[in-house]
Amino acid sequence: MDAELNDVNLRRCRLNLWSNYAGYGFRLEASPLPPHIVQLVESNSPAAAGGLRIRDLILAVNNENMCKSSYDELKYIIKKARDTDDHIDLLVIDQDFYKILKEKNQSIHPRYAKTIETPRTMPRDYEKFPKHQPRICEIHLNTNDTSFGFQTINPLNNAGIFIQEVYPNSRAANTSLRKYDRIIEIDDDFVDNVPSSTILEKLRIAQEKRHVKLYVIDTETYEFFQSNNIPLSSEECRENTFERRFSTNSCTEKDKIGTICASFHSGSIEVEMGDITKKQVDVIIGSSSSRILRQTIIKAAGNETQAAYDLELKNHPNFVLMAIPSGTLPCKQIFLVKWKPDNNEGILQQSLVDLMHTVVQNVQEHQFTSIAFPAIGCGKHGCS
Repeated sequence: MDAELNDVNLRRCRLNLWSNYAGYGFRLEASPLPPHIVQLVESNSPAAAGGLRIRDLILAVNNENMCKSSYDELKYIIKKARDTDDHIDLLVIDQDFYKILKEKNQSIHPRYAKTIETPRTMPRDYEKFPKHQPRICEIHLNTNDTSFGFQTINPLNNAGIFIQEVYPNSRAANTSLRKYDRIIEIDDDFVDNVPSSTILEKLRIAQEKRHVKLYVIDTETYEFFQSNNIPLSSEECRENTFERRFSTNSCTEKDKIGTICASFHSGSIEVEMGDITKKQVDVIIGSSSSRILRQTIIKAAGNETQAAYDLELKNHPNFVLMAIPSGTLPCKQIFLVKWKPDNNEGILQQSLVDLMHTVVQNVQEHQFTSIAFPAIGCGKHGCS
């Protein structure tokens, strides 16, 4: 048994409450016989950060055995822990693996469990996660790739499918795909609420073709769309005018568009609407041709960045690229690049190529790996 109990199957999940999140972020469902099962793990929740998984069985709560407890007893103990303390320890095991051990009449020892603890505060990428925005994730496999790089899990009703895990350094990790996303479409085919086995077959076929296009949403967005009668399919979502559907909490234009993401070789490109100063990347790019953009970025970064900019401009007024500190922004550096639009389309296109070359060259020199570019006014400048 020592060889079989691995850290994926048996875990001690130490979940800490966050001040900006309600609850631990998981839901239970009663099993015919205990132990009872995790029905859902919410996206970007303490439970998600603490290693809890859909279809986990709850074996113990704060070292108290739950293998013979009723569903109501289990709920009461979890609620009591939540109300009296800011954390809870859950000993859990994968449902299928539990069945295998029981069939072999093997016992489960807590000392084999791997401990996974939720951070004390919400991770920054959770905080910055865009609300109510479906995402398109395109994954292309190279010759040496053996999988897309994510694991799925069937809901308890075996209809629809969730992303259970996104593996580090995989093709999927280079997209905006996240743990506990629900897959709504595969290669433009609507799959929500179809049998999970059908979805798995579609994913298998897509892997044989070495490419897949996923349309996904997080658990909170899924419930928000359903409670507000917003269509889940990408086509209907685009055609709908959200503002006509509800008087409060109305979606903006970016909610209709969402995030488009595609992976290429070892990197990815995302296109989304939002505030560039809130992007968690290595470097944020600004252009000298836009006074408003430059001022917005520097103002958001704070006084230290403003002082650094003023000094650099004084010492190097003819700069091609200015690197200044990020201040309070979530990036590591700000690059301000000299660029001038032109009415001549050929000159304009070449200037954009030169701009990109300058940025990429400096990014490589700084050993950065992620960049946030502002939208370039191609329509205004006549460049298609």
